[in-house]
Amino acid sequence: MNNSKYKISALRQKTQAGSVLLWGLVILLTLTVIGVSAARMGVTDIRIAGNQIFGTMTYQSSESVLERVSTLFHINETDGATDMVQSWDFADEMNDGGSTNSTGTISMAGSIQCAPQEGFAMSAEMVSDAGGISCLLYTMDSQASLAGTGARSNHSQGVMKYVPGNGSIIP
Repeated sequence: MNNSKYKISALRQKTQAGSVLLWGLVILLTLTVIGVSAARMGVTDIRIAGNQIFGTMTYQSSESVLERVSTLFHINETDGATDMVQSWDFADEMNDGGSTNSTGTISMAGSIQCAPQEGFAMSAEMVSDAGGISCLLYTMDSQASLAGTGARSNHSQGVMKYVPGNGSIIP
């Protein structure tokens, strides 16, 4: 009778050793699947972050071009009737060796009615007796792209400039 209890106990140990091995393999397989999924998500997150950085670089470059071409010097170059559109190209190097290629364009849309300005100081030539004032509308456009990527950014800005009038007073 004692002998049969020993045989049952030995049989249970052999079956338990197999089940522990099976559960160990299931846990190992689960951890492997979780690890592979985490690695794929990490790679995707790195790509998304890189694309966001490239987009930010082109945004900043396009805004910088607007700042560069909005100077009075560049606006004055666009005043002529024959040169109503002026364009400039810029290339900016970055720390990692890449470069942004940008283009700034100013277009003169012509004379528009001036918005009333409270407390606007006028020179003697711009008072109504001398012909009044006129306003010119300029549109500044900038386009930027980052070499080696698909990142692009387009920005526009309008500028109104007061100039001496042509003799007719705009109501």
